[in-house]
Amino acid sequence: DISIFDPAVYFVDWDDEVSSILRQKAAMLQQRFDEQKRRSTERISELNEQLQNARFSANRKDMLLDALMQKHGYKNEHTLEQMFEQQMQDRRIKLAKEAEAKRTAMQRKSMSNVGKIVSAVTTARKAFSRNAKLDKCGHCGNALMPDALFCRKCGFERKCGSAKVVEADRCGCGNVYLPDAVFCRRCGTKRK
Repeated sequence: DISIFDPAVYFVDWDDEVSSILRQKAAMLQQRFDEQKRRSTERISELNEQLQNARFSANRKDMLLDALMQKHGYKNEHTLEQMFEQQMQDRRIKLAKEAEAKRTAMQRKSMSNVGKIVSAVTTARKAFSRNAKLDKCGHCGNALMPDALFCRKCGFERKCGSAKVVEADRCGCGNVYLPDAVFCRRCGTKRK
């Protein structure tokens, strides 16, 4: 048992009143010290118990993890991490391949649509060139469309040719019919 202060050790010629006050003060300090010591001991015991419980829980989790890993054929945590990384890499590769396949399919579809459009335009140009002789601009030599009043290249006004279209060759919407046209290419009205 530890005592903080014993006034008897330092006894000097004190009167009884001073000795009594010193003894009371020493007793009070000893009581505070003992109370603090008791609380500290209790706290240390609580912390040791919590530490023991935490160690027990950690050991239990390690045992369960080891049992699970053995059940599924994993040797250690490193093997498990490698397997997880491999699965993630495989998933990334699979997603990239799917995205590439979708992109390729979309490109094929758009290319087939482009091919259809190019084919239609080429066919229309061939039909138009077989059936219509285009006038040329007197200023720059550019081919003029049948309904053109001005050259689309230089802006020069058309002087002669099919710009003076007979009213029967013009649709009500203002479009000039192509020589072989049965319907208007702008509004779809049947030619009269």
